[in-house]
Amino acid sequence: MRGNLEKREPPAPFWGAVLAFLLVGGLLLLMLLCGWLYAGTAGAVITTVLGAIALMLVRKVSPQFVLLMSGARLIDPKDMPALFAIVAALCRRAGIAQVPSLYFLPSGVPTAFATGVGDQSVIVVSSGLLRLLMTRELTGVLAHEITHIAKHDVGLMQLAGIVGQMTRVIAQVAVIIAIATWLLDIFGSGEGMDGLALGVLVAAPIAANLILGALSRLREYQADLEAVALTDDPAGLARAIELIGMAQKRITSSVFPGAVRIRLPRLLSSHPDPKDRIRRLRQSAAEEGPPGPDERIAIPDYFPDERKRRLSASVGPRGRFPPTGWVDRGDDNFREPR
Repeated sequence: MRGNLEKREPPAPFWGAVLAFLLVGGLLLLMLLCGWLYAGTAGAVITTVLGAIALMLVRKVSPQFVLLMSGARLIDPKDMPALFAIVAALCRRAGIAQVPSLYFLPSGVPTAFATGVGDQSVIVVSSGLLRLLMTRELTGVLAHEITHIAKHDVGLMQLAGIVGQMTRVIAQVAVIIAIATWLLDIFGSGEGMDGLALGVLVAAPIAANLILGALSRLREYQADLEAVALTDDPAGLARAIELIGMAQKRITSSVFPGAVRIRLPRLLSSHPDPKDRIRRLRQSAAEEGPPGPDERIAIPDYFPDERKRRLSASVGPRGRFPPTGWVDRGDDNFREPR
């Protein structure tokens, strides 16, 4: 990390906040519209109540419990003091009073993500990430995740995800009922739904997915900007994104040898193009800073080592992939050649 470690306010992301507000508002209106088309005013009210209940239930689930079930391990400050020192310094600069808990995920896939809201905020780093990145690059990744916590992105995406899921469920149920009603109408005992209303319900899940993707990409770009404000080192984060992308491609190629690469449109992606993120970060750097110390965060010998497991158990097609966080998975999907 470059510069002093005192708290410093980054540039106000006004237009990013406005756009995020508009996207979430549009998603809420789409959900209410689906409920209204399905059952009138009562349908819109019921949809809102069910969405609020679902959001409260999601908030009640402890992220620590889910992480422990997935094999993650709580990191004690005595285990990795250098890692805790970096996180504590970044939290001071971001204005976060309580340092989030840190968890270690024994996975060869280099990944990091933030989860939980408020006092339950958690940052998870994988063993693959710690072995891949130098301290300077890892600092950029951690700053990105701390930004997600400081700007309440986890709670925002929880809300957007629940609204999007409610929209999909209501639209799909309404379409099924409409089709059944039309089938009954053939025999003279049903009344079909208006064609325009049915078209809106059919398109609603697609629109919800597009809005969710746009919101996620927006928050990722903004988190990059805020992370640079915390570290004063855009080149470090850019290099981390580049290294993570290359490592994940190597892992995918080893799991699916000879696979055919399919590139999806950016509108269908939940993450920005890694190359675009790297370009933006490097353009924001006035000059390339010093490379920093050639060292990595040491993983204690008594921590679980995923390298002792079979590769298929950690990253195989039937194995468990770690939850998606900020990491650049890109939009390369792979299909086995027939």
